[in-house]
Amino acid sequence: MSSETMSPKPLQLHPEVFRILPLTGIISIRSSGSGLRNRNLQKEKLIMKNITLNLLITSLILFFEFPVYAQSNVELKIMEGHSTNINTLAFSPDGSILASAGEDKIICLWDVRTGMLLKTLSGHKSLINKVVFSPDGKYLLSGDKASDLYIWETEDYSIVKAISHNTKLGLNDILVSKKGEYFYTAVVVWMIKRDIRTGEKIGAEITPHENDIHSAAFNPTEEVIFTSSGDAGSMEAWDTQTGKKIWQQKIGDQRFTSGISASSNGRWIASYYYDGIINIWSQTNGKKIKTIKAHGESDYINAVRFSPDSEFLITGATDNKIKIWSIKEKGGIFGGLEIDQIKELNGHTGAIEEIQFSPDGKLIASAGRDYTVRIWDTETGKNIFILSGYISKVNSIDFDQASHILASGHQDRYLRLWDLEKGKIVKTEAVHKEVKKTIYPEDIISKVRFDKDGNSIFTSDNDLIHKWSIEPWKEEFKVKGSSIFDICFLKDELAIYTSDYKSGANIEIRNSENGQMINSFPIVDQSGWPRALKYSRDGSVIAYSGDSGGTGLYDPVNGKKAGNFKVEYRCDDISFSPDNSKIATAGVDIDLWPADGKEKLEFLSPGYLIRYSPDGNILAGAKGNDVVLWNRVKNFTTALKGHTNWIKDITFIDGGKRFISCGSDGRIIIWDSFTKETVVTLLALPGGYDYVIYSPDGYFMSSKTGLSAVNFVLDGQVYKTDQFELKFNRPDIILQRLGYASPEVVKSYKNAYLKRLAKLSLTEESLNDLSSLPTAEIKKEKIPLITSDEKIKLEITASDSKYYLNQLNVYVNGSPLWGSSGMNLRNRNTNKIQEAMEIKLSHGRNTIQVSVRNEKGTESLKETVVIECSKPFVKPDLYIIGIGVSEYMMKDYNLSYASKDAKDIISQFSSQNKMFGRVRSFELNDSKADKETILNLKNELMNTTVDDYVIVFYAGHGVLDDKLDYYLATHDIDFEEPASQGLAYDDLEGLLDGIPSRKKLLFIDACHSGEIDKTEQEAGSADTNLAEGVKTRGIRIESKVKRPVMGLQNSFELMTNLFTNLEKGSGALVISSAGGGEFAFESKEWNNGVFTYSLLEGLKTGTADKSGDGNISVEELKEYVTGRSKTLTGGKQTPTSRRENPEFDFRIW
Repeated sequence: MSSETMSPKPLQLHPEVFRILPLTGIISIRSSGSGLRNRNLQKEKLIMKNITLNLLITSLILFFEFPVYAQSNVELKIMEGHSTNINTLAFSPDGSILASAGEDKIICLWDVRTGMLLKTLSGHKSLINKVVFSPDGKYLLSGDKASDLYIWETEDYSIVKAISHNTKLGLNDILVSKKGEYFYTAVVVWMIKRDIRTGEKIGAEITPHENDIHSAAFNPTEEVIFTSSGDAGSMEAWDTQTGKKIWQQKIGDQRFTSGISASSNGRWIASYYYDGIINIWSQTNGKKIKTIKAHGESDYINAVRFSPDSEFLITGATDNKIKIWSIKEKGGIFGGLEIDQIKELNGHTGAIEEIQFSPDGKLIASAGRDYTVRIWDTETGKNIFILSGYISKVNSIDFDQASHILASGHQDRYLRLWDLEKGKIVKTEAVHKEVKKTIYPEDIISKVRFDKDGNSIFTSDNDLIHKWSIEPWKEEFKVKGSSIFDICFLKDELAIYTSDYKSGANIEIRNSENGQMINSFPIVDQSGWPRALKYSRDGSVIAYSGDSGGTGLYDPVNGKKAGNFKVEYRCDDISFSPDNSKIATAGVDIDLWPADGKEKLEFLSPGYLIRYSPDGNILAGAKGNDVVLWNRVKNFTTALKGHTNWIKDITFIDGGKRFISCGSDGRIIIWDSFTKETVVTLLALPGGYDYVIYSPDGYFMSSKTGLSAVNFVLDGQVYKTDQFELKFNRPDIILQRLGYASPEVVKSYKNAYLKRLAKLSLTEESLNDLSSLPTAEIKKEKIPLITSDEKIKLEITASDSKYYLNQLNVYVNGSPLWGSSGMNLRNRNTNKIQEAMEIKLSHGRNTIQVSVRNEKGTESLKETVVIECSKPFVKPDLYIIGIGVSEYMMKDYNLSYASKDAKDIISQFSSQNKMFGRVRSFELNDSKADKETILNLKNELMNTTVDDYVIVFYAGHGVLDDKLDYYLATHDIDFEEPASQGLAYDDLEGLLDGIPSRKKLLFIDACHSGEIDKTEQEAGSADTNLAEGVKTRGIRIESKVKRPVMGLQNSFELMTNLFTNLEKGSGALVISSAGGGEFAFESKEWNNGVFTYSLLEGLKTGTADKSGDGNISVEELKEYVTGRSKTLTGGKQTPTSRRENPEFDFRIW
């Protein structure tokens, strides 16, 4: 669903600060010409006058700093995917798009060729049972459990028709005619025919059935509809013209019929059951032809599909398995069938709910209860894509106003602490590791709450409450309960609401400092399960609620009943007004009551969650996916859209001027209470510190790995992150909207962004006009998604409306086919080309990207295709070059361990015979390491293949000349004139440029080996003080990096920490031992350089294997070496990446 766009609004004074209203929309986020949105930044107990003055200054500074971008159709797409079970799949008629939908009530549209998310559609209010494309591709139809039907126009995926069937018993299937003129819906016991353009009923209605229709299918001529009917275990055939029954087939033992599938050849129907059995029936007369025991007796079969040519059958069941069966006729049409299993597809970790063949039958899509969609190659059974999101469901949140720390408790058992001043996750801890499945097994962390001073945090699950000290992090105590339902606090008291089958509901009052019991009393009048527990604001009473609808008040001191009022139906939540005069309850309905509960004051709306703002003027509640906001002063009620699944918690911040919601969709949304708009959305990626924070108008900031969750869509085409990341990756804008960073910090982030653009010779203005870009297109029609061939033919068209084309670039897994200079087009003097070429494919995944540059140096967007190459696997060869220089002709500069480092690295990798066929090593140490000899090694590397590995390792001095150009010291270098015989960095990386190998890795263990910013250097001295006997590997130039005020990083350092280097260069990954302004150290203690020591240690001991899968990837090795080197040198040496290629990380050990 596209976001609503609005024009930027002028600055307004409200009431203490300037604001500019943000734009709406979360599912699809468009850049839409936004001005500044300044947020209210009130801090606790500060004088309002000072707050207003500070924020006014901040507003004015930031208003002139931030650009106003031109209108654009670029959509930011976060790869959220599904947050719960997936029930239904549908390929578009051309097979390019796969739609998936299920219990989270959203439809995800996936690009089949790249595996990236194209669009997310929301609108359904109940779980979705069926999605299907019309055969002409013009419409997508979806039906849900509430029997609501939506017709979406695929040109922009807008809803053109919504139909309600006035029953909540479910729409289970949809059949669309071949010409796309009409469709049938299976609703309860009726098959209803409708015009696809108008949605109006037409023709005969097929009715009645004895039981609900579970599934339906056309015969090839569409003259007959076959249906299966629920618990009766029956199948029927119906004449579509008359609506009359042709035949009915009863299943003898009344087994539940899960569904049916009809073959396209007009001969067979497959019916499947909840006992692992498939029966094959005649379409003509309904007689049984064959029975197959497809899965185990206890395995429910949930899906069966015939292939488009009727030669294969696929089945999926609760054993998490997909099976492919071949179908052959014995002795002609009347000779029976041979149905044999030919493949079993394993990979899903949950029951299979749905499977579909692609229109050409070459692909299989599957989905299930592991919340993922998988795409398989039919012929080989290979899993090509796993289409999943980055959802980590959020059950509870709390905010400490003084420190600006947001705590979130997640489904993956992790507690995350977000520093909203820095815009990052600063703590991730698996706080509940042993969880028993009890009443609510999904709520792994059900509650997170800060203590009164913000120094500690409480977390609870079903039977444990932990108290954690934040700094330093440690467990202070834990309390074990029986089915813990809620916790709440008042000053030094912790109240716990528990229940078990024997003793019933109980309230415990404990000391929040040490967990000691203060009081305990049973809830004698509570039937059903407990729900909510809340202290009044003054602590005089404590309120409880439960399933039975009864809500009571107790005196927490003596445990006596203090009041009782009857809430109709269930009561899930309670909130006291700040003055304790009213109580809000939520369950089925949200109601207001007087403090004594004698008579209901007001019904507000349906809903199950409710919170009062600190001043009592605003209430925020939850109704399904919507936040409902009531302003008691301005007398308005608003439903706020933003979540795509159930909202789990709400908390007010900034004195009630903003509030935060979280939900099962993994989103944490900060809202403005006055404008009723989204400020930003926070999304934590599962299992660690990675995250994305994004705004409604498409700006975002993320951890570097978090970039993997970000895509962009332009004119229906999906693009990888690097295509638009330069424009929309804006930590400065996100921090400003979060509202807690100082103006100086925001300005430093803005400078880092500008530094990044300058490094790439770009400006903000140059990123705004997409219309002036050249274009490059790949003819995709004939390109398979998977092939066993070693080569693929690529047909490319490129053009520019104004300028000649200078350079064509083709990248395979980030490695340039013709090197960093691409194919030279200058001599052609043309603004349009058509090229056909053969490209050798690597074994496995091949991501091919094509772009073109014009004579002005402007590069087109990169066209992307993904091809899986299933050619026979052959162990690759490893080419390893070790260059180590300890002895120099200028002997005063000799080192102790550089040449040993090179020997040790070659020795370590040469022992890796499990991964590699041959290891070809080239050792150039000391006198052998001259410039000419080193550069001549490229001739050897040109003999590599596309699957081979190449590692180049250098250890020795790194030298910066007086122009701050960087050289690696050769044996015969003149340290006073390093340019004469020294090896320039570009020459060293040039060894890897344009060679056939695509897995290329360069290690540099030398001083200043990271990038240095020449514009931020001034005379000075560098800190090289370490223990006695520790040497540096660099020439001491008198330089240091300029530092701005307040101890902030310089803009270049900040740039390298914030942003991925988008310069592809040679396609090699380059890991440097030290920052551009740092020295690299060696010592007898390590018997190596510290960088080399850390690298060898990570490989030998396996400690670099962060994931624990027995393999070490380049990214894992880099992360380990960085942390270890920094620790061993007390922070004086921090390895960096001069070149990054995180999307194409590969195993190195």
